[in-house]
Amino acid sequence: GYSSVVYRAQCRRTGLPCVLKVYCLDAVIDLYKFQIFREVWLHARLDHENIIKLLAAFQEGDQVVLVEEYADGRDLLALLQRHGGRLSEALAVQAVLRPFVRALAYMHAQGLLHRDVKPENIL
Repeated sequence: GYSSVVYRAQCRRTGLPCVLKVYCLDAVIDLYKFQIFREVWLHARLDHENIIKLLAAFQEGDQVVLVEEYADGRDLLALLQRHGGRLSEALAVQAVLRPFVRALAYMHAQGLLHRDVKPENIL
């Protein structure tokens, strides 16, 4: 597969925190390069309150950089670990399931399928 390196950054213009997701193209085969550019194209089309926004994307030499909205807080895996592997029904529905299902339904309505659903990808 291919992977990225993720950095927390600050926008010079707004001063707001953001995330830089950096892919090194020299380290991946052509098929994965295509998938990286497809991810950028697809992510740019998404506009939903429960999906991290892609603010910008650019290529600098052999690197593709995605500038994404910063999500303050922890992912679902960290939340589960903090609560001993179990969440109350109220917390699970309110904080996790309802926003997740809304985002997933939106993606499906756009004809998109999230292929890497796992606790650490749910913020």
